[in-house]
Amino acid sequence: MFQTTSNPVRTQATGNNGVYTLNVTSTTSQLNVSTGVDQTEVSNSLYTTFPLAVYSVDKVLLPKDLFGPKPPAAAPAPEEGADKPKDKTHRGRRERHPRWRMRRRPGPG
Repeated sequence: MFQTTSNPVRTQATGNNGVYTLNVTSTTSQLNVSTGVDQTEVSNSLYTTFPLAVYSVDKVLLPKDLFGPKPPAAAPAPEEGADKPKDKTHRGRRERHPRWRMRRRPGPG
């Protein structure tokens, strides 16, 4: 049956975003199903009368809509006593020290 099926395969399970789907991959000796979150091997068929087929799998398949990718973790809080960020308005060496200040010379005229 799975040789003529194209992914994603619709299931009888539904959620807030519609029907849950599976991706099926097979070799000559093994059949795997995946939800996009996890995958498992199909153990055997329990019921296969068209249009419904029920298979036994080795673990619970978690739907992507409910258990999909997690948001990225928040940045860690700064440590206590850590240095404060440097002031971005850095002044050059000549502006910091009075000895290095340039004096204007009177122009002609």
